[in-house]
Amino acid sequence: MVDSSRTAQHGDIVIAAVDGEFTVKRLQLRPTIQLNPMNSSYQPIRVTSEDTLDIFGVVTFIVKAVG
Repeated sequence: MVDSSRTAQHGDIVIAAVDGEFTVKRLQLRPTIQLNPMNSSYQPIRVTSEDTLDIFGVVTFIVKAVG
């Protein structure tokens, strides 16, 4: 579930787009803005002043299939 009315905070899992590319990552606001993956096989996305970052919502609930 995603809550688009919530303001994203440091550490939240968010649905975001960086320069139009969508992703689901953990938001880091300090010391720099970065989107961190939960899977260590992927690299963080560092957001600079030249990037366009849009946050569409905060993940509030995850349903995981078993089996």
